Amino acid sequence: MTDLLAHRPIRPFLRTLALALMILPLGGLPAFAAQPAPPPAPAAAPPEPGAAKAPAPAPSGDQLAPYLMIRSLEYVQDSMVRGDHAAAGMQPFLLMKIDKRLRSAKPSEFADPRNTDAAFIYAMSGGNPATLEYLLSRDVDGHFDIRIGDALRKYFNGRGVLGVETIADLVPLYKDSRIGPYFSLVAGNVMAAKDAKRALSFYDLARLDSPGTIIEESALRRSLKLSIEAKDIPKAMSYANRYARRFLYSPYAVQFADLFVNLVVDHIDELKMDDVEATLAVMDKDHRRDLYLRIARKATIDGRQQLARLAAEKAAALGDASSDLKAILYGGAASLTTQDATQAAKTIDSLASTPLSPSDRALLEAARAVAREITTLPTAATPPEAVAPPMVQPTAPVTASPAPPQSIQATEQQNPIGPVAGQGQSQGPGQAPPQPAVPASSGPPPTAVMPPAQPAAQAPPPIAPGQLPLAAPPAQAVAQPPSASSTGLPAADAKTYEAMQSFVTSGQQKLQEIDKLLKMPGGQ
Repeated sequence: MTDLLAHRPIRPFLRTLALALMILPLGGLPAFAAQPAPPPAPAAAPPEPGAAKAPAPAPSGDQLAPYLMIRSLEYVQDSMVRGDHAAAGMQPFLLMKIDKRLRSAKPSEFADPRNTDAAFIYAMSGGNPATLEYLLSRDVDGHFDIRIGDALRKYFNGRGVLGVETIADLVPLYKDSRIGPYFSLVAGNVMAAKDAKRALSFYDLARLDSPGTIIEESALRRSLKLSIEAKDIPKAMSYANRYARRFLYSPYAVQFADLFVNLVVDHIDELKMDDVEATLAVMDKDHRRDLYLRIARKATIDGRQQLARLAAEKAAALGDASSDLKAILYGGAASLTTQDATQAAKTIDSLASTPLSPSDRALLEAARAVAREITTLPTAATPPEAVAPPMVQPTAPVTASPAPPQSIQATEQQNPIGPVAGQGQSQGPGQAPPQPAVPASSGPPPTAVMPPAQPAAQAPPPIAPGQLPLAAPPAQAVAQPPSASSTGLPAADAKTYEAMQSFVTSGQQKLQEIDKLLKMPGGQ
């Protein structure tokens, strides 16, 4: 027929007719005209006494018993964690079908314990907790165990810790039932926040009762996390090895990879590298390389340079060493603190124009900045400017050349709010110190203004040995500070200024009185 259709002389309408004949079902051409009605079928003869009854038609998919539908869900989930990722698309479909079936089930159907267990398993397998609550609220015949229902209700509402002891007591009662492994997993999740050791025992019980299932996969993954948090490193490495052997292709293995990398990098001092490599050896080449790269990256960030270089070398050996950008980046960044820092800096700079992920791009820029700091030669520091000696205020005008400018420190001692040396007009010899500037309205006003320092008093003439002074030297008049009105300060600050000036003047007068008493003849 194919040769006939391909023959050129056949006309188009004949070719169309031939195609139509090929796709028609057995039974001939459709009736384009009225056909005589078929004769009525003969009436079925009554069954003979003692004859076997015909088998009942199989129920449709929506009418299957709930426990049979749960078996299909378990099969799909177990296939998924064993590496059949195509089964993941069936899980939401089955959950929806089971939810609809449970809500439409007759109360009498839950007289079968397998169906009540199916309702509990559905809720603990990712189903809708509201459906279980719906069934419990309509259980007038007592088919459901209310203790399990209350425990799961608290667990789903985030209050599982309140019923942790009740859940722990129910685990032995249901150990050998269909819901036993699921309930042990729930008990481990609730107990993890209270007692890590007991939680690990519940996880062990769950995975031993259901080997090769999604329950074992979840129990192993959670046991690894809990043992790392409990600092039980040997047991954590044992769980990691079991998971790598059994569930490496699970869609949840990404969480395992993160936990394993944290375990190796954070506790490398407590681990043997042979144990780490033994766990990685059971993996295929791609998974092993990916984990080596993850270890190298985290070790580089955490400053474990030796581990980072080793992991980067292992990853490069499993791939193309010349084109493995991640291995080159991590290895180069880890080598910046070694004697090969210059070569490592060149290697990192060569990756500037390569395509990297945003996180690796950030790591590259950070490594380049560190490389620049390491490889840049130090420059001589600029010597500080020579500090000029403080200027002595002359007691009388002189015609000598101007003295060098005051230092910053001397100027601040004379007038804290005055201009810093070098930023205002220079103060010539014999001139009065500059008046304090009026503070700007936008800035906070000064709380106190110190008066300008007075020239030092002239030292008395030397006294011969054994000779007492006939009279105390005349007291030096206390210089009067400027009044508050002459400072131009606001009224609120003028009062503070006057109080401060009064305190300073009183203190100076008291010091002079004490000086007079000390210099009196006989020390009286």
